[in-house]
Amino acid sequence: MQRHFVVLASLLAAACATGQQVETPSSAAIAAAVAPAGPATDPDAVRAAVLRRDRAALAPALVDSDPAMRAAAVRGLGQLQLPGDAAIVQALLGDVDEAVRREAAVAAGLIGLSWEPLVPEARDALAAAAAAALVKEETPAARSALVWALGRTGGAAAAPALLAVLDGDEDVPAALTSIGLLARYHGAGAGASAAVADRAFDPDPATRAAAAFALIHLRDPAREELLSALVRDGDPQVRAFAARALGEVTRRPSLLEALLGDPVAIVRVEAARGLLAAAAHSRQAGVKRRADLTMEASFAEALHRSTAALALQLRRGRKAEALQPLVLLLRGDLPTAAAAAAMDGLAGNAGLASLHCEAAAALDRARGRVEALRACAPSVDPALVARLEAAIPGRAEGAAEAREKGDGTRAAAAQRQPAPPSEPAPLRLPPQDGAGDVVLHTTSGTVRITLDDEAAPIAAANFRNLVARGFYDGLAFHRLEPGFVIQGGDPRGDGEGGPGFAIPCENGPAPYARGTVGIALDGKDTGGSQFFITLARAPHLEGRYTAFGRVTEGMELLETLLPGDEILRAVLQQTP
Repeated sequence: MQRHFVVLASLLAAACATGQQVETPSSAAIAAAVAPAGPATDPDAVRAAVLRRDRAALAPALVDSDPAMRAAAVRGLGQLQLPGDAAIVQALLGDVDEAVRREAAVAAGLIGLSWEPLVPEARDALAAAAAAALVKEETPAARSALVWALGRTGGAAAAPALLAVLDGDEDVPAALTSIGLLARYHGAGAGASAAVADRAFDPDPATRAAAAFALIHLRDPAREELLSALVRDGDPQVRAFAARALGEVTRRPSLLEALLGDPVAIVRVEAARGLLAAAAHSRQAGVKRRADLTMEASFAEALHRSTAALALQLRRGRKAEALQPLVLLLRGDLPTAAAAAAMDGLAGNAGLASLHCEAAAALDRARGRVEALRACAPSVDPALVARLEAAIPGRAEGAAEAREKGDGTRAAAAQRQPAPPSEPAPLRLPPQDGAGDVVLHTTSGTVRITLDDEAAPIAAANFRNLVARGFYDGLAFHRLEPGFVIQGGDPRGDGEGGPGFAIPCENGPAPYARGTVGIALDGKDTGGSQFFITLARAPHLEGRYTAFGRVTEGMELLETLLPGDEILRAVLQQTP
């Protein structure tokens, strides 16, 4: 029997592997390339029906005697994320086959995250069914899927079911994460803070990190002392989440000051965000702003201001004269911060001074020589200065390469018009070994991405096809959220551009860890060429954005990129 869905994914991948210049198809053209409309008769045809967004074709498979068909069909319902299918998914949570129950649990979570929200009654019913299934479920994989789902469904039964999981030894980190997501998405789980706190000092760092993540969203002031201890944890992810959580509840921003000098970047970023949140909460509560609050809020605001300024200036060509005002601005903030610190007996302004040095290094990189960096404040860690200085020659060389490659490459990228949707060329089924990694040669170095053809075959094939067409060559990383994501693939450079077509979402429970590559969206089924890479764990993206790959080389380099850094060239390479 013809493997329709694999044919489609392979069609796109083959065009890349062979260098054929075919246009990536539109959603309508993709539908025409797969199985003809009608009832799905095998699991691959079920997946093709999902791609067509042909809900009616799934109906027979949902009651098929073959559990593989039922599992594929309910997986499809989850990817379609239609609120009206919640009742069907509820029924399949009690299927006799474990694989069907597992897929139904994931589908329940995905429908709970639907872009078209469930009505409260349907949400409560879905959560109640998932909670009841969790009590009965004995297989580990299906139980884990139910725990994952309950954090996304919302509903009155979700929090009690997750708290019961905390009383055992299995799926505890997942349950803690789901409790945090319940609070984030649905404002639920307010009474869970004490149970979460009991797990905050677990020997397992993943459990401690998940507890800190939950406390970010529970926002319980009674946990201030606990969080002030967690920010000294030996695990950087625990410290980062705890810093963010502490900023939501503390009225003593000085608790976070020491983290501005943490050796791990994500911790420093979350400390800055926490300080900014603390400043905002204090103003809202009418608390008099102390000198340390002013100083730390100034640092956090400078962090965000510098990011915005760099994004703007680097998009305009990363010229030294554009960066110099930013460096001077940050240098001007230093005396104010130092005076504020002295008034309250604090250690000083190391965080802001370090930020100034990083901006100075960016200026030196644009000039191709070390100059502004030598004027950094004496309070800055010499190791940081040495690291920044050591990076300048290589980065300057990359910038020179970008300029040499032509201002032509950037100009072509800026003028590139989205390709109009078109029908795919009729290609034969290619060999299945044509897949491979994507390597991005950037102005700062090389990044290797390994794609996940099993979880997201369309997104992976689309990405390879765009790479083979040279679509990404010369495009900039236009968005940077420190400690969260870096994003690129937009020919317009403002977050609104794309290739002229959209691909369907392929959402699932894949974790968004550090280095996960996802499809950027502006709503359901609106992905195209824009992609992002997570710089830290981001559980709230799971089930909402298609995860289609991971960075396997060059992750440290990504953490040094700035908005405006470019993809000089993207190429396909066989997986090592």
